[in-house]
Amino acid sequence: MSRAAKFGRGTYVQIGDIQEVASRMSRLFTAIDAPVLINLKTSLAGESYPARLPDLYVGEPIVSVTRLPKTAVPKQIHFTGQRAAQPWSAVLRLEEIPMAKGLDVLWARDKIAALEESRFSRATAADIDAQILKTALKHHLVSRLTSLVAVDIEPSRPLEARLDTRKVPTMLPEGWDFAKLVYTPDRHAENRASVPAPIQTAARPLTLPATASPHVWLLLQGALLFLLGLAGLHLGQGGRSKVVR
Repeated sequence: MSRAAKFGRGTYVQIGDIQEVASRMSRLFTAIDAPVLINLKTSLAGESYPARLPDLYVGEPIVSVTRLPKTAVPKQIHFTGQRAAQPWSAVLRLEEIPMAKGLDVLWARDKIAALEESRFSRATAADIDAQILKTALKHHLVSRLTSLVAVDIEPSRPLEARLDTRKVPTMLPEGWDFAKLVYTPDRHAENRASVPAPIQTAARPLTLPATASPHVWLLLQGALLFLLGLAGLHLGQGGRSKVVR
């Protein structure tokens, strides 16, 4: 929404609760219906972000950052625009404004944001990524292509100290016995000695339930039915042959 509002020199509101719909929408309609200043322009000729100044609305100050050469810093800035359908202009004297630090970082952040938005235009992604990377590295900023890494340069031990390897004790869960986790021959012999010997019992005859089917009788029945079927088939073929004659 902020990007769409920026392209149209408008404004937007974010509604996080359904109970705020009426109040926030009323505020939005009031703002866009009567902006304070529109079509704002500045006399600065440097690299500015945003490149086009948005319209000024009540309660929404405009922040614009411009990079200028040290030899081309003007003594005053001229602003022009329209107010209530009438021409408007103002002059800002830079001598009356104190110097501040960190503006280069603010300018670089706005530039990276503008470059990211230009990915939706006809500009090639490779050129945009190259500019983003160059700007982020120069101003030490975190971006889509860069990150910050903290390195502790203070040594934790003297350089002449000899390295040594030691076993560091670790904590076990409650109820665990470390001696039972490590295999040793003595521990293995102790465990085997603690196992009781198997109990010897006399062999007993194994009686299985009589659940088998009468397979012999079933085989005889199957063979008899097979022979009867062959005989019937032979008699049937002989009768049909006599009818044909």
